[in-house]
Amino acid sequence: MEAIDLNGLTQEEVAKVKHFIISLKKIRAKSDVKRFRFNWAGGLRDVFPGKTSVDLQHESANWR
Repeated sequence: MEAIDLNGLTQEEVAKVKHFIISLKKIRAKSDVKRFRFNWAGGLRDVFPGKTSVDLQHESANWR
């Protein structure tokens, strides 16, 4: 990672840079927490009883 020289900045600008970095870290922490959920699985079980997902994939090819 490349080092950044902050010597030419005012104290206010350095504070803004620190605040920006902290906000980026918070955004990254939030995005790391999100995981894909499978709460949709089995959603069509009542609509197509006795059909597997592979059966529905084959049927959908005929619908196109």
